[in-house]
Amino acid sequence: MPEILKTFTNTDEDDFEGMFHGERYIIKAGETRIFSERLARHLAKHFAYKMAVKGGIDKITEGDQGRIAAEAVGSADLPPVPAKAEEPKIEEKPKEEEFADIKPKKTRRVGAKKK
Repeated sequence: MPEILKTFTNTDEDDFEGMFHGERYIIKAGETRIFSERLARHLAKHFAYKMAVKGGIDKITEGDQGRIAAEAVGSADLPPVPAKAEEPKIEEKPKEEEFADIKPKKTRRVGAKKK
């Protein structure tokens, strides 16, 4: 299943810094970037909380947080990915044929007497 991509827009006049799985994402003021849907929604949730705190709201309801987050996340509107050309098939030789020309070394047993 192809990954769904979404845009995330920092609508604030300050840069936004978010974390996801221990990785830091910095989105400049007014910048729009494309992320996986899961990452875009995660960043938007934290962005909404930041905007509420900045606006002086002590408690933010889930509905308000969702509304603010929805404004930051949009459709990626990317062109469809072209179909891949079929790769040429490589004929595989059976293992016996592949190593048929390799001869085993002649070895002596340890401790065997020479004649």
